[in-house]
Amino acid sequence: MKKKKRNFRKLVQDNYINHECRSGKSVDGVLAFLNLVFLVVLFLEFHHGFGESKTLLVIEVCIASLLLVDYFLRVYGSKNRKKYVFGLYGLINIVTIVPTFLLLILPELSHSLKLIKLIKYSRVLRIFRFARFRRYFR
Repeated sequence: MKKKKRNFRKLVQDNYINHECRSGKSVDGVLAFLNLVFLVVLFLEFHHGFGESKTLLVIEVCIASLLLVDYFLRVYGSKNRKKYVFGLYGLINIVTIVPTFLLLILPELSHSLKLIKLIKYSRVLRIFRFARFRRYFR
């Protein structure tokens, strides 16, 4: 059983986290697109009065769920998990995902809208994560 875990972890490292291979580039491209959609949803929620839209909530939760899976795969596949979790990109990832689930679990927090807005706007930082890999997309 231990050998299978190592094989899966190696698979994640080589094909998911590796930004130089085709599958790693594809994953990053999809994640960049999801992050842009995440930002558009945020913009529509706060600037166009769609804050109560069930459709936007479903889109946001679906994207946040995929990003959460991405976060856990990156932690799992990381050579130094502690360094990833407490590193800049690991913190940006989790801080931008948590508000969505926090509001689902504790809807009364929506009254602290300014704080939630600020945390949600930190999603812009996720885009910068991909800027460092732009050379691999060429």
